[in-house]
Amino acid sequence: MAKQNMPDKDKDLTVREAGRMGGEATRREVETGELPKNFYERIGKKGGETTSKEVESGELPRDFYERIGHKGGEKVKKEVASGDLPKNFYSDIGHKGGQKVKDLIEKGKEGDAT
Repeated sequence: MAKQNMPDKDKDLTVREAGRMGGEATRREVETGELPKNFYERIGKKGGETTSKEVESGELPRDFYERIGHKGGEKVKKEVASGDLPKNFYSDIGHKGGQKVKDLIEKGKEGDAT
C-alpha cells in the first residue's frame, strides 16, 4: 500500500479521517488489482455472517436488523426530500427489485425444463 497524501506526523487524525483514508487506499488497491475485484463482496459476506451469529447468540438484540433498516430508511427519506436522491428513487428501486425477481423466476423455469 503506497503512502500517498499522508498527513503530517504531528497532525492528529480523527477516526472519521482515518477511516476515509483507509477506504480510499482500499479502493485504489481494488482498482489496481492489488486486491481482488470481489474484495468488498467477500468482506460484506463475512461481516453479514458474523452479525447473524451475534444476533443468534444474543450479543446483538433480536431487532438489530429492524433497527438498522429503519435507520437506513430514514436517511434515504431525508435524501429524497433534500434532492440528494431523485424523487422517483423508490419507484426505480422497486422496479429494479421486481425485475430481479422476474429474472430469478425465469432462471428457475429454465432449470426445471432441463
